[in-house]
Amino acid sequence: MKIVANYSFNDGLEKIQKEHRDLLEEIEEIIKNVDAEQCRTKKSKEKTKKDQLLYSPVALNDRFRKEFANRHWEKQKIPCEYENLCDEPQKLIDIARDIINELCKEVNSDTDIRRIINTKIQEINSLFFNPSSPREVFEKLKEREYIRKVTDQKKQRNKKWTMSPIEPDELIKIITPDFTGYREMDFVKNGLGVEVQFGKYAFMVYNVCAKMTIFANKEIIRNGVEIVPVKRLQKNMSTGVSFFEQFVWDLKNRGVANIDIPVFVIGVDA
Repeated sequence: MKIVANYSFNDGLEKIQKEHRDLLEEIEEIIKNVDAEQCRTKKSKEKTKKDQLLYSPVALNDRFRKEFANRHWEKQKIPCEYENLCDEPQKLIDIARDIINELCKEVNSDTDIRRIINTKIQEINSLFFNPSSPREVFEKLKEREYIRKVTDQKKQRNKKWTMSPIEPDELIKIITPDFTGYREMDFVKNGLGVEVQFGKYAFMVYNVCAKMTIFANKEIIRNGVEIVPVKRLQKNMSTGVSFFEQFVWDLKNRGVANIDIPVFVIGVDA
């Protein structure tokens, strides 16, 4: 692939050339090493592009991922927890307390533990939260050592399972993933974050105007790079994929906010 356009958002190019010149050279080399033609594998089913062979976003992303990994760029995740989802948390807290109370009693087998968890999880199904399976909850509790076997040293045999103290809100995170999640950045190295985006327009805007700011606030990155297709490449991809020219128009007309970090937008073509 080749770089055919660029846009310096909030002095992104100037800042990156000053602080990450070597990394910018790596990114340019990575782009050159991605063979786009090998990613032209998606047979279109759209009426306007029937049976045309298009560039596959999945294949392109995979090529970029391998090239960045070869140079020791790493994916970064930020955990996030969601609070006050309507009035349902109190019901979940009550269910969590019931599970804790039951498991704090004498439990003779892991089957009994899963039965107790399963009974209570059925109540969660009536709410709008998606619960984990009883086995997943059991394994997570065991892995984090909230439940463990206590051995009778005299008889040298397992006596029972016991539960260590756990707060209801901590148990809720284990029994339903809806209160937790994460934000993820494609590639990070020495304070520079990179997103490769061959998807919908909204993802491009979110990357630069929200995600990169969040990662900067968490002191994971200082500056960012966004790699996107130009219109000429986008025409040979599925309908709905956004492109450099459209993205830059919006950034220019939006303007720079005081919370925005410096970002260098790179437009690529095959």
